[in-house]
Amino acid sequence: MKVDPAAVRVEQIRKLEQLKSERDGRLVAEKLDALTEGAKGRANLLGLAIEAARAKATVGEISFALEKSLAAIAPRSRPSPESMRKRLAQIRRLLLA
Repeated sequence: MKVDPAAVRVEQIRKLEQLKSERDGRLVAEKLDALTEGAKGRANLLGLAIEAARAKATVGEISFALEKSLAAIAPRSRPSPESMRKRLAQIRRLLLA
C-alpha cells in the first residue's frame, strides 16, 4: 500500500478546517485559557486538557496553551547527570513525605 503524503496533508487540513468551522470557538478559547492558567499553578492539567479536547480543541492548540505557561519554566540548557540525580532525589523525598 502506498500513501500519498500530499493527499494526506490536504485531507487533514480539510478536516481541521471543518472541525474549526463547526465548533463553538468561544467555548474552545475558554477551555484553552483555563488550561493555560491551570498550568501556572497546581491544577489537574489532564482534566483541563480533556475538557479542551471535548470542546473540540486540536492537539496543537492544547499543546500551545500549555507551552504559553510552561515555556517560562523550561530549562534553557541540558542539566548534568549529577544535577538530575539530585533533583530526582528531591522529588522522591517530596513524594514519600
